[in-house]
Amino acid sequence: ARLRLSYDPVQLAVVLSRRSGCQADGRPATPEVSDALVAAGPKRLRHSPRPAEVVSTRRVTSRPMLGRPVIGIWNVSPFAAERIDSAALVKAIPADGRYDIRILDSAKPAPDYGTRPWLSFSPKVVTMDEFFDQCDFVVALVPLVGGINLIRPVIESISRGCVPILHETHRPALGDAATYLGDRTVAEIVDGLWNDPERFAERQRASLATCDQQLSAEAFASAISRAKRHTES
Repeated sequence: ARLRLSYDPVQLAVVLSRRSGCQADGRPATPEVSDALVAAGPKRLRHSPRPAEVVSTRRVTSRPMLGRPVIGIWNVSPFAAERIDSAALVKAIPADGRYDIRILDSAKPAPDYGTRPWLSFSPKVVTMDEFFDQCDFVVALVPLVGGINLIRPVIESISRGCVPILHETHRPALGDAATYLGDRTVAEIVDGLWNDPERFAERQRASLATCDQQLSAEAFASAISRAKRHTES
């Protein structure tokens, strides 16, 4: 069974109010979170949903579409439950030599991927930006517990020009910024985009547009300003 972490939003609001000396407002990341907050009973004003994330877009994001596509997997966390186990990766990631698979993995000892010729890096050797700058696609599977591995690395990869391939559970938070697995395999999605440079560029532009329009520092500041005016009105 998949582990679930639970929080009491009423208690959180009480603690925040005590520590800050003012009433706490909620700003849910998605409409689903907003509905859950309503069901849980907080009485304070809730603002329209938006991800609580800010990222800077790297302006030089074009990599030559030559040779094999590079598929990256971010698998970094101090907690095993927040990482994808090697068996799940072996099952989901294509094994043949048409793809260049690279994994940033913090597991100790290093995971065993069997006979697959995958290139694995330690986060002590390669930074997040350095890793994503190598990749054309980034695959984000759902770990046992959705902690730091769930959204932030995907957003960082988008800002570096990668095309993310995600599970459907990410759709409420990222919308058109990603391509979703659904009934397709990772290989089917990669082949369809890599063999059609125009489609690949279209997906890349859609992802970068999300960063610019929804996740930039300017967009975040504007959203907070609107929320403040709405609260004071």
